[in-house]
Amino acid sequence: MRELTLQSLVALSSGDDRVNRLRPGNFGVTEFKLVTRGGKTSQSFRPAPFPAPVGSNDFCFAPEKEQVEIVYTLSNDFNVIREATLELFTRFDQKPLMSWKLTPEQFTSGEHRIPWDGKSTGRTPQFPDEYITVEFSPYKLKLTLKGEGIPESPTAWTYFHVLVKDITLELGDRKSLSLERDKRLYDTLGGHLPAPGSTLEVKLVSNLFKTSSAEMNNNTAFTQYEAEWGTGPHIPLFAKVSLQDSQGGKVDAPKALGNVRFLWDWEDVAEDTTRHHPKAKTYLDLALDHDKATTEPKGDNAPKQHGGKRGNAAAFVFPAEAGYAPGAALREGVFPFKVEACATRQWAAYSQAWRQGALAGKTGVLFQPARMAGDAYKVTVHLAFERKADGALVLDIKDDAPLPAAIKASTGTLEIWRELHLARYVKKKSTLPSFNVVDFQDYYEKAFIRMKDKSGARTDMSAQYNTRMAAAVRAQPNYVQAAIDNTVNQYAIGDYAVHFRVYPDYLNALRTRFSFTPAALTAWLAGPGAAVNTAPKYHALCKAWAKDIVTAACDAYLGAADGINILQFSGLYNLETAPGGEQLNGFAPDFPSGGRKKCAFVQCAAPANYAGGGFNRMEQTVTHEIGHHLFLPHAPFPAGSLPGGAVADMHDKDWSNCMMSYDYSAERRFCGLCLLRLRGWDKTHLNKDGLLNKKP
Repeated sequence: MRELTLQSLVALSSGDDRVNRLRPGNFGVTEFKLVTRGGKTSQSFRPAPFPAPVGSNDFCFAPEKEQVEIVYTLSNDFNVIREATLELFTRFDQKPLMSWKLTPEQFTSGEHRIPWDGKSTGRTPQFPDEYITVEFSPYKLKLTLKGEGIPESPTAWTYFHVLVKDITLELGDRKSLSLERDKRLYDTLGGHLPAPGSTLEVKLVSNLFKTSSAEMNNNTAFTQYEAEWGTGPHIPLFAKVSLQDSQGGKVDAPKALGNVRFLWDWEDVAEDTTRHHPKAKTYLDLALDHDKATTEPKGDNAPKQHGGKRGNAAAFVFPAEAGYAPGAALREGVFPFKVEACATRQWAAYSQAWRQGALAGKTGVLFQPARMAGDAYKVTVHLAFERKADGALVLDIKDDAPLPAAIKASTGTLEIWRELHLARYVKKKSTLPSFNVVDFQDYYEKAFIRMKDKSGARTDMSAQYNTRMAAAVRAQPNYVQAAIDNTVNQYAIGDYAVHFRVYPDYLNALRTRFSFTPAALTAWLAGPGAAVNTAPKYHALCKAWAKDIVTAACDAYLGAADGINILQFSGLYNLETAPGGEQLNGFAPDFPSGGRKKCAFVQCAAPANYAGGGFNRMEQTVTHEIGHHLFLPHAPFPAGSLPGGAVADMHDKDWSNCMMSYDYSAERRFCGLCLLRLRGWDKTHLNKDGLLNKKP
C-alpha cells in the first residue's frame, strides 16, 4: 500500500464512538475554461463520470491581438497536488504541441486566472512567430494534476479555435511586375478585380500587322502574337487575410497565420456563342468543343494545341515563384510570395502569406492566363488547412469540381481581349463623309478585339498633297510620268486620289517625253508599250499606277503611333468609270514607313460604289482591308469569280459571305475560322471543315 504523508491524512470523528479515522485528501479540477474580456467562455470538459457540457463548442480568439484568461478552479485539500501541467494539442496529433508547468502558487485550492494572448512557449517550426496559428486549429488545451491524495478529476480540458474570418481579393502591387508590357496592362485594369457576377476585360494591346502579302498565307499571325505576349500576361492577385476575434469580428493578426497555405484555383468560364451568326456559331462551337469535358480543368478556353492553357500538362496559369523574405519595402520587379504547384490538382497552386513587413497578412499569386482572346477565367483562393484523418490535404484533389473549403474568395470573370488602335484618320478633304466607326468596331468585337479609336480629330491632307504627289510621280518610270500632267493640282482637282491624262493626251505626252515620231510611237505601242496600246488597256493600267503613286505619296501621312492609319478618298482615279477602268473600294498596301506595329489602308470608294443595293457598305470595306493587315487572305467566294489571292484552307468552307470574300449577296461577317485566327489561335490545327475541329 502506498505510503501516505501526514499532510495527506485527515482525522475524522464518526458518531459518538469517538473512533479516529484517517483518509487521504481529495484533489481535482472542478472547472477549466477560457474566458474573454467580453465574458464569452469556452466549455469545460472533465472525464467520466462527469457529464459533458451542453451547447456548441465554438470559442475562438485572435492570438497576438486579443487576450483571454485561462480560468480554472481546483480542489486541493491539504495541498496534496504536487504538479500541474498545461498542454496544447492539435486535432491531428496525440503528442502535445507545447506544454508548461504551473507554479505551486498556481495550483492551490480555488479559482485561478492566467492571462494569455496565444503566445507559445518558444519559436518552433509549428509556431514560427511564437504564437499559436490557424494551421493547427481547433486546439485542445488540457490541465493535468498529479498529487498524493485521491484524484477526483485529475484532468480537465477545453477546446478553442483560431479561425480565418475573411479573405478579400485585390489587385496586387504593381511593383511585383518586371515586364513593361505587364505594367502597361496593369494600368488599364482600373485598380480592382471584378466582383463575383461581373466581368473585367483584360485587354492585351497587340498592334501586329503583316509586312508582306505572303504572311497572310502562313502562321505568322500566331507566331507574332506569341512573340508579343508569350504564354500570357502577368497580373498580380493578392489576398488580404483577416482572423476572427472572440466577438465574431475580423482583425489583422498576421503572426497567427503561421505556415498555413492558400490554394489558388481557376475555372474556365463558358463562352456564349449565341451572339454570332449561325454559321460562325456552328464552327466556333465545334472548335471550342476540343476535349472540353475531359481536360483539367474542363471548359472551352483555347486548348494547348491551339496555343492556349487548357489541357493536361499545359503551361501554368499560376507559375511557381520563389518569393522573398518579408520586409518593410517591396522589391521592384520581383514577386513577393512563394508559390508552388499542387501535387495532385496540378493546374492549381499554393501560396504562403507574409506574417510581417509591408504585406503582413497578405498572400498572392501571379495570374498568367493564356493570351488567347475570348478565354475567360474565374479565380478562387481557399484557406488550405482542411485535412483528412491521415493528414492529407482535402483540397489537393484531381476532380475539378468546386472545392469544399469553407473559407474562400472568388473573382468575377476575367475575360481576355486583344486591343488594337485606330491611330490616325486622314481624309483628302474634310468634306468627305466619315465611315461609322462603331459598326466597324462591332465586326471585330465578335473576335474579342477592341478596336480603340485613338485617332482624334479627322485630319485634312491639305495643299501638301500636291507636293507629295509630285515627288511620288517623279519616282515612277517615264511612261507612268507621262500619264500625269504636272500642271494639274492633284489636291484641288477633285476628291479622288489621282488625276491622269485622258488617253489622247497621254499619247501626246509620250511623243514629247520620248521624242517619238508618229511611226516610232506606233512601233513602241506595238512592242514594249503593248500594255497601253488601247484606251481601255490604259484605263485599266491606271488603277495599278494609282495604287503605287498613292502608297508613295501618302506614306508621310502615317502617324508616329502604333496602330492603324486610314487614308480616305472618294474614288481612286478619274478614269475608273471609263472603258476598261475599274472602281476600287479600298486596298491595304505595305507602306514604306509601316511595319510590324503600324499599318495603313486606303479607303477610296466613291459613293456610287455602294449605291447598287446589296449589303456592301463603307464600314465593311474598312473591316475587310484591315483584315488583310491582320493576316487574313481573301475567302474563295463568290466561287464563280474568285478574288485574287483567295485561300480556301483559311476559311470556313460553309460560309460564303465571309468578310474577306467579295460575295455581297448577304451581309459579310467573319467566318468562324477567321474569328479564331483573330483571337490568336494556331491556324495549323484548324480545319476549314468545322466538323474536323471537334475532339474527340
